[in-house]
Amino acid sequence: MIAVDASGRVLLASPGAHRMLRCPSQWLQDSWMIDLFDPVELREAARASGLDDSPASLLEVLVGAAQQDEPERREWTLRCADGDSVPVDLVVTRRRLVEPGPDGYLFVANDLTERRESERLQDEFVGLVSHELRTPLSSILGYLDLLRVDAGLLPAEDLGYLGVIERNAHRLLRLVDDLLLSVQVVAETFTLTPEPSDATEIVRRSLEALGPAAIAKGVDQTLSAAGPVPLVTDPHRYAQVVENMLVNSIKFTPPGGTVVVTVTALTDGRSGARLVVSDSGPGMTAEEIDRATARFFRSEDARRQRVRGLGLGLAIVDAVVQAHAGTMSISSEPGAGTTITVDLPDLTPTTPE
Repeated sequence: MIAVDASGRVLLASPGAHRMLRCPSQWLQDSWMIDLFDPVELREAARASGLDDSPASLLEVLVGAAQQDEPERREWTLRCADGDSVPVDLVVTRRRLVEPGPDGYLFVANDLTERRESERLQDEFVGLVSHELRTPLSSILGYLDLLRVDAGLLPAEDLGYLGVIERNAHRLLRLVDDLLLSVQVVAETFTLTPEPSDATEIVRRSLEALGPAAIAKGVDQTLSAAGPVPLVTDPHRYAQVVENMLVNSIKFTPPGGTVVVTVTALTDGRSGARLVVSDSGPGMTAEEIDRATARFFRSEDARRQRVRGLGLGLAIVDAVVQAHAGTMSISSEPGAGTTITVDLPDLTPTTPE
């Protein structure tokens, strides 16, 4: 914990602050708060907020909402006395005297080093396991395709069993793809391979693939599209977007409910597609909407009803939407269903070598 005056000059620092910054007890006294942070990161944050590099602007970026008496929370990088860096979760609040008027700010930082390492190891493990799972799954699906070639020789009952195996193998493959993509997003190795596609056709195929799951749940799926909608995208990634949105809707919509999918061209002057998925499920609270795109987030309703899933669906959708420089909005309230709207502008096509 570090207390500063209104100009950002350090007044008091806790023993924990000295330990974290690896400095003697008097080192922080009368120093400037902005000098304790990674200068490059701080300047980039200021420019992103439309501010200059002056000390007053850099302090303004650090304190953020605390200027309006609201807590400011953000991850930053502190600079230690020995030159090393420490990632921290920083909360800034306003300090006031007993009499009216601001007295400065209070900075409370928590070291994220161990958590970051734990997350790195977790992602490394998930990536390794996902790669190892993909090989046998590809083999299973390959042999299923071979069995389909001679499907006419199989009894009807055996064909039913074959369909069950195929659906579950594809379900596993979708899960593995989601896990791999989530790791790639965190590692910043996530890329798209754009090519001209038909957004409507990809949605139609996804609806067909998830049809048996919807029928088993007693949920009616409806596609609303006037015809082909051109979209320059990575067809595989776009299919992941569609299927993750549909899987979520089917999971949470009760038997007898509906899921309506609408595909249209963008109407804001850009080339691309709009995808809207509406369901008659239980809906979400405002807090759940705010956290919906976080990795591994599970809503209270999902935990209570023990709905299967890892909480990666909308995180995957959000990653692909951002790669498109598109937008995603969620409209929902408890008991009134959920509508998710995704606008995807065309990607720039790649030039074959």
